[in-house]
Amino acid sequence: MTMLVTGASGFVAAAIVEEAARRGEAVVAVDLASPPAVLAATAAALPGRVRFERADVRDADALAALFARHRPQVLVHGAAVTSGPEREAAAPSAILDVNVVGVARVLEAARAAGVSRVVHLSSASAYGVSAYDGPALDEEETPCRPESLYSITKFAGERTALRLGALWGMDVRVARLTAVFGRWERDTGVRDTLSPQFQATAAALRGEEVVLDRPGQRDWIYVRDVAEALVTLRDAPSAPPVVNVGPGREWSVACWCGLLAERFPRFRWRLADHGERATIALHGERDRRPLAVDRLAALGYRSQWRLERAFTDYIDWVEAHPELLQPSAAV
Repeated sequence: MTMLVTGASGFVAAAIVEEAARRGEAVVAVDLASPPAVLAATAAALPGRVRFERADVRDADALAALFARHRPQVLVHGAAVTSGPEREAAAPSAILDVNVVGVARVLEAARAAGVSRVVHLSSASAYGVSAYDGPALDEEETPCRPESLYSITKFAGERTALRLGALWGMDVRVARLTAVFGRWERDTGVRDTLSPQFQATAAALRGEEVVLDRPGQRDWIYVRDVAEALVTLRDAPSAPPVVNVGPGREWSVACWCGLLAERFPRFRWRLADHGERATIALHGERDRRPLAVDRLAALGYRSQWRLERAFTDYIDWVEAHPELLQPSAAV
C-alpha cells in the first residue's frame, strides 16, 4: 500500500510520514516546501520507503500529475494554513484557497487516481465558541460554531471532504485534532501561533524566563500520539465520518514548565502578576473543554503518551535538533 500525505514538510503531517516509515510503509510526502534536512535524513534511516515531492494544493494540474504518477491507495490530507488574526485580516483569500478550495482540488486528483480512502486532518477549533462550556466536546452532540477564519475554514474543509466523499463513493474520515505539540513543530511560515510547549522549551534553551497568564489546562496531545491514532483511524475497517483525536486526559502548560525547570536548573517560570503581560501565547484567552474520545477508543486506540513520556521524548529530540526551535526554521 502507498500512502500520499499532503503538508508533509510541516508539523503533524511530518510526524505521520515518520510513523509510517517506522512501520515500513511506502509514503509519498508532498508539500510546497522542501522537507527539512533532518526529516529527509530520518525517513531515509527508517525501514519504509519515502518519496518527497513538491506540489501546491492550489495547482490542480500539478496535483493531477502527482497522483497519476504515484497512484496511492490512501490519502492523508494535512496541508493547511494555521492562521492567526493578523494573517486573517491581511490574506483571507489565500487562507480560503488552501484550507477549503485546496481540499476540493486534492480530492479531485485523488478520485481520478483511484484513491479509496481519505483521512482529512481537521481541528478542534471547528467547535468554535461551543468549546468553552459544558462537558467534553462530542462529535455529534456539541454544535460547531466557528468564528475565526481559521476555525471557519477547518469546519468548511471537513464538510467539503465529507460531501465530496459521499458524492464520489470515497471513504472519507475526518480527524478532529485537539491541541498538538511535539517533534517536527517549528516556524514554517504558515503556523502563526506555535504551541505553548514549543514556546516555553525554546525559552528554556535560551535561558529566558517564562511568564504565563494562567496555568493553561487543556487536553494537550503529543504529536507521536496523534500519528499513532491516525494510523488506527486509517486502518480501521470502518469508522464514523468525524472522529475526535485527543488523549482523554488534561494537564497544564504550568506542569510542562515545572518539568522544564527540573531538566534545566537555570530555567525560571511563573504566573503573571496582575496587569503583567505574559511571554507565552496560550491559544486564546480561555481554556476550552477536552475532546470526547469514545469514538477513537471504539476503533481500538488508547493514548500511549502521557506527559512525562512525551516530555522526555521531545526534549531529547530538541536537544538533538536545536536549530528547529529557531525562528523561520522551515528548512
